[in-house]
Amino acid sequence: MKILGKVNGKKITEKLNEKKVPEKLDGKKIPERLKRKKILERSVKCPPACTTETNVAIMSNEQERNQFEVKLNLSNFHSNDLQVNVHGRELVVSGHHDEREEGGSMIKRHFVRTYTLPRSAKEEQLTSALSADGILKITVPTNGATEYRKIPIKVDPNWKMHSNPCQELILREPIPLWWW
Repeated sequence: MKILGKVNGKKITEKLNEKKVPEKLDGKKIPERLKRKKILERSVKCPPACTTETNVAIMSNEQERNQFEVKLNLSNFHSNDLQVNVHGRELVVSGHHDEREEGGSMIKRHFVRTYTLPRSAKEEQLTSALSADGILKITVPTNGATEYRKIPIKVDPNWKMHSNPCQELILREPIPLWWW
């Protein structure tokens, strides 16, 4: 029994009916009836605010500005799971992967990234290549007419973000058992 607090002098409690499950649970040893009833199924939602983005869209180096290049780390995908499309000035990269394991579990991955190509891009000459380590490189030649200008960054000492999205999650209510 867990005491949550007091209201008008009465204790508010919650009765938890939890069982510990071993961390290295072998899915092959779970009885089929538990899998069918989804008793051991668990779905966890993670806040995306703290994820780090390693995918980069860049123009080539300072000396030669004759191409637009996108590099994406897609090591969890196979080449037949990926699509690269151009619609007007939009470059759309997407991937969808379903994987079933013997124990009955399933892994799904899906993403869509959209990039706006520069006006000087030659979409008909677009190339894409997937490296052995899963880096997708998309290159679009440009006619070099893209103008660059440096934008100064103004520091505003009065502006502060109200909360840091990467602070640890503070739970103000007990997590329902269906969450785990």
